[in-house]
Amino acid sequence: MKKIGLVLMLAGFVCVANAAGTENNRTITSTGHGEVEIPQKVALISLTINEVAKKPQDAQEQARQKFEQVLSAIKQIQTQAIYSSMVSVTPNWSYADNQSKITGYTANYSIQVKTGIMNSGAVIDKAVANGASIVGNPQLSATDKDRLDAQLQAIKLATTDARAKTEASLAALGLKAKTTRQITIQNENQPRPPLMMPRMATMKASADSSSIPATEVIAGMDTVSADVTIVSEY
Repeated sequence: MKKIGLVLMLAGFVCVANAAGTENNRTITSTGHGEVEIPQKVALISLTINEVAKKPQDAQEQARQKFEQVLSAIKQIQTQAIYSSMVSVTPNWSYADNQSKITGYTANYSIQVKTGIMNSGAVIDKAVANGASIVGNPQLSATDKDRLDAQLQAIKLATTDARAKTEASLAALGLKAKTTRQITIQNENQPRPPLMMPRMATMKASADSSSIPATEVIAGMDTVSADVTIVSEY
């Protein structure tokens, strides 16, 4: 009889514990979204110098000289960083009568210039005037500090949004949240080119350089977003 009584007591304890656990584990999950727009202030410009010659050494030397000329001109403008992105010498081939032969060599020197958007047009104009062959489309972005501040603000907005959804849902049922049990933040914003490409004034070759309009780069806005999921007990 004593063994039977012990089993009944244990069984009753388990049931009570499960019931209590069910009562204390009522949760609701809500996800909020927050977005903050910040102005683009930084431009990353890609510049390439191409030179062609019969010999690879000649092509490389010509490209190097023009590269130094472009670099010297750009350094007259206030920039944040200048660094090389590519140096190459490649053969040029011609194909005729099922035969191929090398007709010359092309040397490429490429650099990237990081500068404020206000100075980006001047960088482009100086580079082209001093021998740059290719100007890549500027990649515009906000500053790192502005982006970090915006990320924190987006998280706050997303958290407020999630909390409001939780309270609205529970209020419709005559309930209230007791405590927040879990918070998950998704905030992975990477710098990216703007959705709308910057507009640049057309530059045309002219004997009189003063007649060439200055290049204009128009910045847009970057959007920084965050999603926050909260699990609340009620």
